[in-house]
Amino acid sequence: MRNVMAFVYFLLGLVGGIGEISGISGLGATGTTLVARSTDNGVETLLSKTSIETGKVRFECMRSATGHCHYALFTGTCTTSAAGAHCVHRPAGTFDVQVGQVRDRSDLPADFRLCVSHRSEAVDADCRPAG
Repeated sequence: MRNVMAFVYFLLGLVGGIGEISGISGLGATGTTLVARSTDNGVETLLSKTSIETGKVRFECMRSATGHCHYALFTGTCTTSAAGAHCVHRPAGTFDVQVGQVRDRSDLPADFRLCVSHRSEAVDADCRPAG
């Protein structure tokens, strides 16, 4: 799981202007693609592609050790003060996509964040195991 999240953080850092490090936002960010890949002892456990077009997000599960990619979505609000930024994120839903399948969504808010894994365990908005 740590490998998946580390890779997602890395990828999101590359697309910096789109959203915060642990999620992507901005449905108006036309042509943005996020690829999440995870390996465990050299064996690929996850390959997922998320594509954002104006008003539409496509979640594609390309490979998963469990046969499904598990997605967790979050929405939130951030405020900035002299002490810095403070964000509150709320779960906006979870769903699975079977390997080789896609799921299109057009009902997501512009500030959504996502986590993806080959495991079905619950995660928080920072993609860490919830608990």
